[in-house]
Amino acid sequence: VLVIPGNPGSAALYVPFMVSLHGQLGGHAHILAASHAGHDGFSQHGGQVWDLAEQVAHKVALLRYVVEWRSQPLLVVAHSIGATMMLKAFAELDKVRDVRDVRDVRDVREIDTLKLVAVFPFLEAVPESNTRQASIRKVASWHGRLGWLGDVIAVLPRALLARCLRATLSAGAAEAIAARLNRSTLRNAMYLATDEFKVIYFKSSHNDTWLSRAQYEELRQRVPGLQATWHGELRHDFCVSEAQSRAVAEHVCNLTSTWTGSK
Repeated sequence: VLVIPGNPGSAALYVPFMVSLHGQLGGHAHILAASHAGHDGFSQHGGQVWDLAEQVAHKVALLRYVVEWRSQPLLVVAHSIGATMMLKAFAELDKVRDVRDVRDVRDVREIDTLKLVAVFPFLEAVPESNTRQASIRKVASWHGRLGWLGDVIAVLPRALLARCLRATLSAGAAEAIAARLNRSTLRNAMYLATDEFKVIYFKSSHNDTWLSRAQYEELRQRVPGLQATWHGELRHDFCVSEAQSRAVAEHVCNLTSTWTGSK
């Protein structure tokens, strides 16, 4: 199982989900999560930021790496903008396989993918009708100037920062963010958000911030054979809640059992 984060794209935020999924799959599955480029929190990366296209290239390289060591079908669980990255990454690999004169055979090696599970995919950037997205868009556009906030926050005692974050996040998520929040992660998260709003667009809706019920129904109509389910009780940011992470893991486990024919 390969887990691809949303934004911010730190793999550490998905540890509760991974632990729960591993247990529900009987403890036999290999589960790997990969942070987005620049979102790991352990380096300033020389001030570099990665846009959506570069993050997709990062995921293409990741898929090629995973292919080298795994022998079982690959289940990809991608959250929010991570789902869009993986759709584009698989499309890029399909293009490479269509090229006849390729020197590196690893580029065209078949990826045996069980499914791509898009968890609350971010497939649209709406105009002013969605006030929350409009606010995020405005703040994200200042990514170059607001990076200093990451430095200011990073000098706070980690325990104090984690305690403040626990007011709205699970203990694990609070600790993960407190340990990784710095100028680089903040700028990269905001820069990626800016690029999301520039590149991805379908249509607007007042009902939900990222994927409304109306959009969900439209996707099902426009994509024949699309396998999709609606979970009104779950939150988009499930990864910051241990209970929500367990619930999403249970859904993914049940789907996996259906696809593999296991109990």
